Amino acid sequence: MKFLNFLVRKSGITPAEFREHYETSHVPLAFKTFPQITEHHRYYATEGGAMFPPGVDQPWDAIVAITLTDRQGLDDMFALLSDPERSKEILEDGDKFLDGPKCGMLIVEDEITRR
Repeated sequence: MKFLNFLVRKSGITPAEFREHYETSHVPLAFKTFPQITEHHRYYATEGGAMFPPGVDQPWDAIVAITLTDRQGLDDMFALLSDPERSKEILEDGDKFLDGPKCGMLIVEDEITRR
């Protein structure tokens, strides 16, 4: 089971500050909070690396791929997130550096082609 998070940093936070906080605070907290996570990949936008049509801004600062044990792991994660007491720490940390209304999530299935 895998999902992608499309993350946008809060206004006033530099890309370097965003990455530092995500790596040193949020990722360890995610592993602590959600034992269902088996892999947590982060893909950060690089300077000049975005290729969008003219006039279209780069929409995200990072795309995150999170793999869980199974569908039940995803359901357990959502149940925890819907409980204000159990999700307080991870949500408060996210509020420090993420522009929540601009972030999104997509549950995906993997298809891999190798040469």
